[in-house]
Amino acid sequence: MKKILTITTAVVLGLALFTVSCKKDILVTEVSLNKTTATIMVDDTLRLIPIIGPANAKNQTVTWSSSAPSKATVVDGLVTALDEGVVTITVTTVCGNKTATCVITIEPLPIPVAEVKLNVSRVNLMDAETRTLIHTVLPEDASNKAVIWGSSDNSIATVLNGVITAVAAGEAVITVTTEDGNKKATCSVTVFSLSFLNCLPEEPGWGTSLGTVSFATPQEWTITKDGVTQIWSDAVQASNCSNKTTFAGGANATGFRADCRSNPSQKGDLFSWCAVARFRDVLCPYPWRVPTDQDFVNLDLLLGGNGRTRTSLAFVNDNYIARWGGTYSGTCTASGALRSQNVAGEYWASVPRNQVPSNHAFTFGFENDGFLSPDGLIGKANGHALRCVR
Repeated sequence: MKKILTITTAVVLGLALFTVSCKKDILVTEVSLNKTTATIMVDDTLRLIPIIGPANAKNQTVTWSSSAPSKATVVDGLVTALDEGVVTITVTTVCGNKTATCVITIEPLPIPVAEVKLNVSRVNLMDAETRTLIHTVLPEDASNKAVIWGSSDNSIATVLNGVITAVAAGEAVITVTTEDGNKKATCSVTVFSLSFLNCLPEEPGWGTSLGTVSFATPQEWTITKDGVTQIWSDAVQASNCSNKTTFAGGANATGFRADCRSNPSQKGDLFSWCAVARFRDVLCPYPWRVPTDQDFVNLDLLLGGNGRTRTSLAFVNDNYIARWGGTYSGTCTASGALRSQNVAGEYWASVPRNQVPSNHAFTFGFENDGFLSPDGLIGKANGHALRCVR
């Protein structure tokens, strides 16, 4: 009996040992990772987690490797990005030599915005006039160049994607702000009304009494520099005038005088500044517009000048006459307020240069000695020619 019990005990112990041995021999059949692809930036880290099957495999030890250790390293599943590029991280089981991979794209660090600039810091506009501001985000390779526009007073001037629209007389500040870094640049806007500027706003409008208008020639002049482009028309030519002095304002400049004698020695005809301001939407057909004083300053900068002071006659000949199509010949002696001018080189801007109502406005012109003067205050009743810009 004792012998039989001993044999039975031995069998039971053997079965138990056999069961333990099977558990030790459960092999790894597969391995996967919690991510198969990922995108991170330089200096970022990413934790990869191996998932071994079956879950009760006894030996779940793994090793890690990187296809490009100079771009990314991996230690115990923690990936550290070192340089931009694409790297494959591989996990391998010690038991069964099973593998799984994760392809990681490493992007460069974002380049922060340092500053934002506007092409002008001050704009003068008439009622309902528009002006486009050009912004530049620096550095040029900044990762996020998105900006937000805003006006300090939408009842005076609004702004949409850099386009300012004058709403009512007054002053406002246009601000452009970068999404990245909250960098700002501003432009001061002054909106003028005709009544504020001592010009008669009432009808009649431009019509048969003052004639029809067109450009002296269909030629255009395109000036481009540093990403800024201006396109200028030839001078405005009036014709079919039944009464060229209908809105004669005299010295106080409140009228809309025009002189359309079609003098062959000059390009374009003479207008008073109030006529230019009052009928700017008719004198310059869409998409052309009456230039602002800043347009003339920008023109001088585009042509290589300094935007203000007079330059040499050679500069005028080589740049304004050759590249901008300006002419410096012929004068026109007009009656009354339309005094003798070198009209071929005198052009009106649409807003006054000074900030108060007065009898003076901004002109651009060639002086009698042939020198360029892009900063002139002239009586608004004087006769000057007009060119359009877009």
